[in-house]
Amino acid sequence: MRDALLQSDGIRSLEPCDFMLLDTPEKIRVLAQSDRLRILSLVAESAHTGAQVASLMSQSRTRIHYHLNQLQENGLLQEVGRGKKRRHEERFFRATARHYLVDPHLACSDPEACDSVLTAIKQAFDDWRRGQMLKIDLAQIAKRLVCDGLRVQKGENVLVMFASPGLELAEAIAVELHAIGARQRVRFWSRNMVFQTLDRHTPESLAALAFLNPDDDENLDAGIFLSGNMPQGGPPSPEQMEKLPILMDAVSKWQRSIHDRGIRYLEFEVPHRGEFEEVAPSPERAVDAFWRSLLTDSSVVQEDARLIVEALGGDPVIHMTDDHGTDLTVELDIGRPYINDGIISKEDVESGRTYDAFPAGSVVFLPKTGTCQGHFVADYTSSRGEWINSIHMTLKDGCITDIKTEDDDGKGASSLLNAIEQAAGDASVLAAVRFGLNPIEKVFTGKPSLDACFAGMVSLRFGNNEILGGEVTSTMDLILPNSHATVRAGGRTILSEGHLMYEASRRNVGE
Repeated sequence: MRDALLQSDGIRSLEPCDFMLLDTPEKIRVLAQSDRLRILSLVAESAHTGAQVASLMSQSRTRIHYHLNQLQENGLLQEVGRGKKRRHEERFFRATARHYLVDPHLACSDPEACDSVLTAIKQAFDDWRRGQMLKIDLAQIAKRLVCDGLRVQKGENVLVMFASPGLELAEAIAVELHAIGARQRVRFWSRNMVFQTLDRHTPESLAALAFLNPDDDENLDAGIFLSGNMPQGGPPSPEQMEKLPILMDAVSKWQRSIHDRGIRYLEFEVPHRGEFEEVAPSPERAVDAFWRSLLTDSSVVQEDARLIVEALGGDPVIHMTDDHGTDLTVELDIGRPYINDGIISKEDVESGRTYDAFPAGSVVFLPKTGTCQGHFVADYTSSRGEWINSIHMTLKDGCITDIKTEDDDGKGASSLLNAIEQAAGDASVLAAVRFGLNPIEKVFTGKPSLDACFAGMVSLRFGNNEILGGEVTSTMDLILPNSHATVRAGGRTILSEGHLMYEASRRNVGE
């Protein structure tokens, strides 16, 4: 009754983050008090005024407001709105985080040990959020990959390739494969393993090294690769960099061989919080977007892809523009679109489309050789663990001729140009054009392969496209998304300022 008299002017929906690191002794001192711990517990999931907190704790308002001020001054509490109770203005507070942890760097002199502890903490909270808040378990994901995605049958030989971040999902996949009656072949593939392989071999022995055990490879029916971008150690040494293209060329040849043999192959990018923390406004929201994107109805993606292919049927030459300087034309091979819906169906296999990947929700076209001309501005990209914003790229005859970025010192452009120069194969050649179709809310996550799936995104990709049936051979893997482009073809508008014009829910728009 008393609370009903409080008239709120509006409470901002500021969700607390999953956890906050206490990185100064002052923050630890402020939190180390029983009343303040209870206050944070009360306001972790919903906003309260000081008066409400005082009532719930049977404490005086003066004492509670003192604690609230101390917590707010140290960033442990946030004001999320104001309201009036009779003639008095009251403030609403909410905890900045659901959990508070002491930064391991404060109490340990070994930076490598601290980083390992912090990585484990982040992974634990990712798992907690996926399971407890989103109600998505790894058994559910494993079944989607094995049964829905790869359509594995009894007696088939299935390769499961993964690094340490994908271990738990690999275990869930193993259980699913065993239940079906399929046989599992395991291949470890991580950054650390790559570096150790480079150290162990000479360039000559690397060139003769088979990527997969020949006996396993010969009898392979399908494969799952649990990839990931979790940082593992420092950058490669100059000696390792010199030999890396040789090893990656072996990977490229193997991918081309499984495409030629019609082996079904599904890639799943295991997310980790570190991918989102530097770029996304909210790592929690970005993590949620990844897991929710997996639940999208594949039939929606298939129908929207069909509509775009039909819209391009009259003229496969697209013209891409935006207010930031994009002015690009390219002719697409619309005769063999690749629908990234997370499912490799029987029809896909019969038509030679044996590869798919998660995050899913897009339609990808191979460009006609040498037809891409003009200027493209990407929102950002990620290369070798580095995020680079606002990339201005010039292309001529299908190849990159110049890159500029808006950073003051030009480091971003130099980094991208160096990566292209050091990659083996045709690293500067445009490999694919991708239209995002996933209907979940478009959010900026900082993970290019995820952002490129959101409906209304258009992306250029540079790198090997042989697994899609293309002819570009490269060890580069670069995705450049644009969230605000307008794309036209033959008088029809495919995208309008980042909005998809051909969707199953509004078929007549753009006609």
